[in-house]
Amino acid sequence: MNDTSTSSSKSIRRSRNGCITCRIRRVKCDETRPRCNRCAQSQRTCDGYPPANVSGLSRRALAAAVRNLPLAGPASPALAGPQATGDVACFDFFRLLTAPAAGGFSPSEFWARRVLQVAHAEPAVWRAAVALGALHRSLEIRLMPEVEWAGASGSLFVGKAFRCYGQALSLARSIRDPATLLVLSIVLLGISTLGGKWVDSRVHIVSAQKLLGEIQRTTNISHADVDSAAESLARMDLHAATFSDSSAPYPFTYGDGNTPGLAPAQEPLFLIENIHQATTSLFRLLRSLLKLGGPLLDEHQVAQSVTHLEARITEQTAAWEAAMASYLSQAPHPDDDDDAALLSLKLYHATLRLLLRAGVAGPERRHDACLPHFERITCLSASLIRSARPGGASSSLSLEPGIVAPLYMTATRCRHPAIRRRALALLWRANRQEGMWSSIGAAAVAGRIVAVEEEGLGMLAPSGLPIRAADLGRWADRVRGEGAGDWLGGDQDWRSESSWEGVPVVPEEQRVVDSIFEADVEKGKVDMMLLLAAKEEDGSMRSRNIVVEF
Repeated sequence: MNDTSTSSSKSIRRSRNGCITCRIRRVKCDETRPRCNRCAQSQRTCDGYPPANVSGLSRRALAAAVRNLPLAGPASPALAGPQATGDVACFDFFRLLTAPAAGGFSPSEFWARRVLQVAHAEPAVWRAAVALGALHRSLEIRLMPEVEWAGASGSLFVGKAFRCYGQALSLARSIRDPATLLVLSIVLLGISTLGGKWVDSRVHIVSAQKLLGEIQRTTNISHADVDSAAESLARMDLHAATFSDSSAPYPFTYGDGNTPGLAPAQEPLFLIENIHQATTSLFRLLRSLLKLGGPLLDEHQVAQSVTHLEARITEQTAAWEAAMASYLSQAPHPDDDDDAALLSLKLYHATLRLLLRAGVAGPERRHDACLPHFERITCLSASLIRSARPGGASSSLSLEPGIVAPLYMTATRCRHPAIRRRALALLWRANRQEGMWSSIGAAAVAGRIVAVEEEGLGMLAPSGLPIRAADLGRWADRVRGEGAGDWLGGDQDWRSESSWEGVPVVPEEQRVVDSIFEADVEKGKVDMMLLLAAKEEDGSMRSRNIVVEF
């Protein structure tokens, strides 16, 4: 009898691992993280799970603690103990400025809603958001020195960011929910790219790709939540593919076959229902093309495969253009946000068409036939710069692709002196940080490459290039009001105002074919080895080492 009583008593003992709301209500919690399903089904706010310092409290004591909290919303972050005032301020900075700006010219549901939602229930994500807010504050101090920041120091916020980053990594060990881990991985990716932690950045990319593939294969998590994370990850992944520091080269070999969210379309068929969907599918095509130029194929494979693969991507691009034209024919007139998103989409479409026209291999002079594409990139970038909210702190940052990478490519691959200087001037004017890409740093590096290539040709030095407002407006107006048929019918009819008539041409042997670099974000310094088309006596590429400070 006593044994039975003891056994029964043990079997009904309540777990103290449930969420705060269920424990206070004295109901069984299913312990789903970050929010339990029981709360969701009863349409209650789930207060999340108690941190270690209060998990042992009785139900009555826990209820009293929650009643005394001076806040609305989930209780778990507040119960974790007093937060430093600076932490709360940095989280508010993230919530009010970083999250709305993170998607760049295309507003992001992931950053504006999903991250904030999970941060309220998961301390690791909250800490990571604090770190991003602190890095953003340090960036504003650096990019906007004319603004009064009440004596705040950029280095102070950088230190805070990396402390919170380390805390988020430690807290991540207790997370079991894959969807929460995916959100955290993407936020950590944002921190590591802004902070110049290139090795960490590569680790977070691969980790997020694995998690996304696992979620899409095995769970029933909300499609909207997964899709928003997949969109942001695909965009940040493309960004990373365009910036490969020698200390942590981009993992071109990973992702396509293992992660459905990042895989290129296998059939030339696209369903486009909104601008975000169109952008994500276009970025997958771009990544597939960039992969052909990555360190994957040996000479035999290049000869056998590249032409065929380029032809496939060209066919898929034409199919994407047809689907996009169909969508635009039925879409309502875009509002201001959608207008900027459409301009950004056009910019990356022009970049894709440029890469297809020039091809991934061959002499550098193959780019000389692409003046219409380079001009279009500068005009679309000028239009986006004009569309940015003047004076807004949020306009200086994004975590997803913007204008910097296409303008850098134009400045370094287009050898027409007028067009490449226009791209340089736009980079200096933009004053933006887009993930790992700094417009000021990109302008400084590109300017040095231009100087190396044009050495001895008697051209104007590529520095200190102001842009008149009238010029900015004229370039932007060239792409305003164009119809879908003007840009979605292929690039064979694209025309440029500039020509090669009477213009000195950079000799092939002086052109920079590739660069190997290490970037130190904190010091504002890039160590580079430029590889030239000219050959040494032993057949190796001639190289030149330079250091760029900005």
